[in-house]
Amino acid sequence: WRQKVEVVLGSKELADACGSVTACQEKLQRHFGKDHDLTLPFLQYFNNWQHIKPVADLVHSETLARTAAQLLGIPSVRLYQDSLFWKRVGDGPTPWHADARMAPFDTSLMITFWIPLQALNTYDSALIFCSKSHSDFALPFWNQAPKDDCDASPEEDSEWFRLEERYDTSGPGDDGSGFSSPSLVDYLPMCVGDVTVHSGWTLHSADPAVEQDRAALAATYVDSRAPIRSDAVLSANTNEGRGDNEDAWSYQSWVHEVPPRKRNFRHKHVPVVWPPSKATKSTSGQKKSGRQSSKPKGS
Repeated sequence: WRQKVEVVLGSKELADACGSVTACQEKLQRHFGKDHDLTLPFLQYFNNWQHIKPVADLVHSETLARTAAQLLGIPSVRLYQDSLFWKRVGDGPTPWHADARMAPFDTSLMITFWIPLQALNTYDSALIFCSKSHSDFALPFWNQAPKDDCDASPEEDSEWFRLEERYDTSGPGDDGSGFSSPSLVDYLPMCVGDVTVHSGWTLHSADPAVEQDRAALAATYVDSRAPIRSDAVLSANTNEGRGDNEDAWSYQSWVHEVPPRKRNFRHKHVPVVWPPSKATKSTSGQKKSGRQSSKPKGS
């Protein structure tokens, strides 16, 4: 909840002053108004690999790191972050979003592995994707994106509020023999061991959890050559940068230590994990000084 206060109000001091969940909620309620629904879409815990060895082993593994490089078509990747998502029964839907808007990097070469930690049936909550939206350059070019999920677009008829319609391509197939696949897709049911993979610019969302709490681990990798945006420090400290600062708690402990626009930088909190010859020496399982959070995305 403190993270949510910091994101919405743009003040670390106000967030740190919250001594309880109730205090955080009261600050947010005063900001939005008494009629605003403060239901969270989920709780999120960042960078578990820095504290939990089995997570570190997984996100540093050749299976994920090499696959990330192969899918991105690049020779080398770094681990950006892992995130544990806990969507509880009663939490709200996860709004449409793109992970790369919340990251400090200036790149199109980002990829996320979404790994459910339990079996999911067709009625459970998994990611819903706008298929091929990562290549929809027209959407952000012609339509100003909301600053965050609580922000109304200055254009009331913005395409950002009609994503289901924009990407729903279901209808007669080109050959007239059936129907084409809809662009809004999920991959339910999923078993333990299944994984979905999406680009950092792919729009995705999730329905509320109905029958059971849902836990999932997301591991995100990025081109090791990708530079840090010039306004990334601003995004980490305030809500004034061009990006969405929802994930600022993930990178604010290290982004100040990396020169903007420097390619192929090295930092222990965002290690190069592929290829092995360039991999940063792992300190997996050891407790770091960076802080971990439980936080909502959007809402």
